Amino acid sequence: MLRHIFTILLTGIIVVLGACSGETERKAGEVDDQIESTVESAKEDVEQTKAEFTAEAEEKLEELNSKIQQAENKLREESGEIEEDAKEELNNLKERRDAIKKDINDLKEASQENWESLKASVQAEIKSLRNSYTSFLEDFKLG
Repeated sequence: MLRHIFTILLTGIIVVLGACSGETERKAGEVDDQIESTVESAKEDVEQTKAEFTAEAEEKLEELNSKIQQAENKLREESGEIEEDAKEELNNLKERRDAIKKDINDLKEASQENWESLKASVQAEIKSLRNSYTSFLEDFKLG
């Protein structure tokens, strides 16, 4: 008789533990799903931010490119031929513009780890190019 009671108790404990284990697994699965959803949402936010920033950077760069082209045209109109040092400076501005364009394309493909440092670098390069353009205008009395 004692043996039957022991067997029934043991069977009951196994059934209860099995039920707890199933519930624990279900809750763990729900938590995994929530974590996966949160990570996916964060990735989408980063991608959207990257897209917005790169579009803005491309717009700023295109604006600077247009201004550089206008300055080059104005120099040609005023003197017929551009002075050698003005040509050199224009080429420098264009090379920097092209390098920034490449960096913006690299930024589009950047990992989350590299994104912030590349973003800061592109921002600084655009600001520097803008300052160099302003100096160019002052040096050649175009502004």
